[in-house]
Amino acid sequence: MYPSALEKGDEIAVTAPSSGVEEQLHMLVHNAKENVENKGFIVKIGETVWTETKSRSAKASIRAKELTQFLEDKSVKAIIPPWGGQFSMEVLPMIDWNYIKTLPPKWILSYSDVSTILLAYTTITGNASAHGTNFNELSAPKWDEITSKWTDVLGCSKGQDVTQYSSNQYQSSWTETFANPATGFYFDTETEWKSHTGQKTHEFAGRLLGGVMNTLQTLIGTP
Repeated sequence: MYPSALEKGDEIAVTAPSSGVEEQLHMLVHNAKENVENKGFIVKIGETVWTETKSRSAKASIRAKELTQFLEDKSVKAIIPPWGGQFSMEVLPMIDWNYIKTLPPKWILSYSDVSTILLAYTTITGNASAHGTNFNELSAPKWDEITSKWTDVLGCSKGQDVTQYSSNQYQSSWTETFANPATGFYFDTETEWKSHTGQKTHEFAGRLLGGVMNTLQTLIGTP
């Protein structure tokens, strides 16, 4: 199932199921909140977002509880973590997935380590999730063409289509981004598509699942 289309005036929750945000980078959250609210949405920031210890925003039980609360909160229409990290897998066994399956589908948008949660959420519940921008990347004064697509994707209604295109360039290193927080990506390398078969074109249909393969592969054969 697909969650209902995100509309202006809807509430977006930010929770940190993996890494939280260090105090010196709280500006990213504040700037992103302002930018998203200027687009017409309401933003609710969870307590886990503001803390960070050893690559974790909080104890796994606390992270699981806050994520569950936002999933069951009827006023929240989408959940966007601040960013990924390394320990979202700790949260998975602490979520009551049978209960989550009874809740209406809700968009979860992020990438990196959060893709581990997205895969579990989608495959267990059957609800679509979105592999895209993290909340902190919305702190840039101007969103690039690819990043800004999140509103089109989450706002797509039943029967409508969204066409996405590859970027012309990608960011090869996080050095400039870390040195200049809240300024967006620094694209410096031409995007290149490669095929293992050597074919020039490919066509496929269905639901696309993926993310960080070094964590997703360890879920194989588990509940």
